[in-house]
Amino acid sequence: MFFEKPSGFYESRVFQFDLKTSLVNLVFAAQKGSFLNFSEDRNWLFKYSSLGGTAIFRNNLVLFIPEEADADAAASFSTLPSKCNSWQTNLLCFVPDRIPSNVLMPDDYLTGRFHSVDTLREISLVTGVENVVFGPKENTFSSIDAKNVKVREKRVYFINRYDNALYELTLTK
Repeated sequence: MFFEKPSGFYESRVFQFDLKTSLVNLVFAAQKGSFLNFSEDRNWLFKYSSLGGTAIFRNNLVLFIPEEADADAAASFSTLPSKCNSWQTNLLCFVPDRIPSNVLMPDDYLTGRFHSVDTLREISLVTGVENVVFGPKENTFSSIDAKNVKVREKRVYFINRYDNALYELTLTK
């Protein structure tokens, strides 16, 4: 899968190259700010667009709706794909507490003109229930603006864009 450079100024598209037929297929139609990232296990695709916000898809490109939830249970937050990953039966996403209305997403974020203050949320793949795992109230150090989220066993690793340092959080479950 490959995509045009994401920008809120123009509509970019997402394509998939079929190795068997050597054909390029359009996966997602042109949308402003279209930006995506797969989870490490390649089972989940996190997609952001300026108008649609965050969408989570299974690896077969079917929109994620938890098994025990109704059709309105899709992600109720907006975040960038580089802030998410999967772990056991959950999805983990660092979610900005607030995105100012004068920010052009994802451009201002990707160029460093905007930094967020994130809360780590855990979304159950079965029920769709969201829980705050870690946020500004639990934070004993400076603000977190997470990117490149990786999960190893019960540990979440990420780069904090405020100081470009590697951080580790231990999950309690």
